[in-house]
Amino acid sequence: MMRTTLSAGVVALLLVTGLFVTGCGSVTTERAGLQGASGPRIDGTWKVTFKPKNYRGEVTRVTWYVTPLCSSGACSFDFRSTGKLRGRFVFDRESRGYELKKRTLSPCVAGDSDKVLVRVAYREDRNIKFRVTGQRVEGERQLATELRGEDVANTAMTKEAVRAKCLPPGREVDKFTAVRVTPVSGATSPAN
Repeated sequence: MMRTTLSAGVVALLLVTGLFVTGCGSVTTERAGLQGASGPRIDGTWKVTFKPKNYRGEVTRVTWYVTPLCSSGACSFDFRSTGKLRGRFVFDRESRGYELKKRTLSPCVAGDSDKVLVRVAYREDRNIKFRVTGQRVEGERQLATELRGEDVANTAMTKEAVRAKCLPPGREVDKFTAVRVTPVSGATSPAN
């Protein structure tokens, strides 16, 4: 997530080189070996496409590598992204949704030269939520094949960014779709 007047190359650079600082908030974690909830399992490799909803910006494509925190079923999972973001999505058994809360720091960059003006200029409090929207059945296992959600970033400026007259902070929202890359055999069905 970046301020809207930066060039597309700068936005991609900032997504790739951002400094990530905090965890995912209070979490009840499943331990490996424990059974998850009934429902489609999220694991493997995913192609994710982020599209700006309330600002002008470029479509961003990344790959997520997912490691579930339970031995079977639907549960929280750790992930890492080719966009350098990593963390833990927490599964809510009641709502059947997933959520990641994370604080990231990013620089202020001159739009005309891509020169970094302030290394730590913006603090972004990100809240990424999604639901499973497609699944396949493989034997007795349900595997997620599509995810849809939203990435909301509320941005604040550091004092250094204010002094350097960087662009003002704001709230940016991206919609995203993730499609499973790891091959899955079996019949396809929509998620409930």
